[in-house]
Amino acid sequence: MNNNTDSSPLFICKPADDTSVGIISFSIPVLAAAQNEQLTAEFLALTAQNKYDNYILDLSSIKMLSNQTLSVFLQLRKLVETRGKIAISGIDPDLYRVFKITGLHNLFLFLRNNEEAVQTF
Repeated sequence: MNNNTDSSPLFICKPADDTSVGIISFSIPVLAAAQNEQLTAEFLALTAQNKYDNYILDLSSIKMLSNQTLSVFLQLRKLVETRGKIAISGIDPDLYRVFKITGLHNLFLFLRNNEEAVQTF
């Protein structure tokens, strides 16, 4: 049972210039395992809207994330892969090392910023 009374969203998703691209910006600096259930639910709700084909995970505000959160990112990738792609932008070099160590750096497209990511779609 989740006793968390704070139902603030973990991210917001805004359209990029290209309406088929949604930019997901996180509202907190740490994505911990305790938030994975909420994060998964928010990703499911977002993708169920079928509003965007492609997504950019803007990690520029994220300072730390749990290894378990990587599995949530993989779930999002799986939800999107039939119609689009996911790019990750603004990632801190220390966080990128986590993706590299786990081999997940091959499954996502990493770009310096949102503008560069939008141009790749």
